[in-house]
Amino acid sequence: MLTLGVGGWLVWQDQLTVGQLTAFSMYLGQLIWPMFAAGWVLSLLERGKAAWARLQPVLDAPLSVADRGAVAAVVPGPLEVQGVTFSHPGQPRPGS
Repeated sequence: MLTLGVGGWLVWQDQLTVGQLTAFSMYLGQLIWPMFAAGWVLSLLERGKAAWARLQPVLDAPLSVADRGAVAAVVPGPLEVQGVTFSHPGQPRPGS
């Protein structure tokens, strides 16, 4: 509104042409989206910074379960499986 008001007054005073006012208004219209996008990116950065500040104490906390690494399981003797059957769907008997 300010652009059109002041620009209209300048056109009325013969200091600006209608074409120049139109071009200036179009350029301002093209600059609106980049300005909104810049504000949105700054908002995302601030929200990320706040989230990181809330998450950092959790990441810095000591583990509640001690990590002793991998432990190999030792099975005494051979492993046997008994009484287990398998069949494909639609097959009349197991193992066929």
